[in-house]
Amino acid sequence: LTSITIGTNPSTAYGPVFLVDGTSYTSTQVFEWPLGSAHVVQFPLSMNNQGTTLPYQSAQSDNVRFYFGSWVANTNVFSASSGNVVVVTADPSLTTLFASLTVNYLVNIIFPSSVGSGSPCDPLNPPTSGLPEGVIYFNSVCVGATTSIYETAGTYTLSAVPYPGWAFYGYIIGNQPPNPLQTLNINGPLTIYPQFSIAKRVDFLTSPLGLQVLVDGAVINTPSIYSGASDGVSCPPDF
Repeated sequence: LTSITIGTNPSTAYGPVFLVDGTSYTSTQVFEWPLGSAHVVQFPLSMNNQGTTLPYQSAQSDNVRFYFGSWVANTNVFSASSGNVVVVTADPSLTTLFASLTVNYLVNIIFPSSVGSGSPCDPLNPPTSGLPEGVIYFNSVCVGATTSIYETAGTYTLSAVPYPGWAFYGYIIGNQPPNPLQTLNINGPLTIYPQFSIAKRVDFLTSPLGLQVLVDGAVINTPSIYSGASDGVSCPPDF
């Protein structure tokens, strides 16, 4: 007999599944095989409703997708172009075999209200109906309506831009209260709810006029005595 360790890289709490001689496994396994015996090792791919093979293995109601890359062994018995199914001959020199995978997690970005045709992110094609409250930038990509995307594990940037008349006060993720975070760590499927609120415009004047004030930690310039805004009524966007 000879021993071989077979598994996937990475292996997550959500899977994936691999097959050895028709039996499915979800964690790394050690096999004892007779020398020279042949065995079928497979990374199974999912199918759609039409029976077409997909380029990934779906898990957790399609909240997780595993993309096959190649078989990686301690020897060069399999080339990088080998398919997801290989026949392994038991040999003392072959001790490990792992499927190299890329894992994508479903990220749902759900806005509180819906908009009509058009895009909140495109000023040349704005929504024809509804009440857009604002947009967010997910890793510098504008998202202005409910969207589902698949991303690999890692840290991503978030930035919210409320429309005039609205204020942004955070994201609801899981059962946590709204959090105005600017980075998001993805290590599994998640749902993000951007939270906007109708805002009221506030003018700041100082006595004497023209001083600076701190509002939520940011320096704000107030109207000077020479500006048309010093009457407290016609505050321009500069202030």
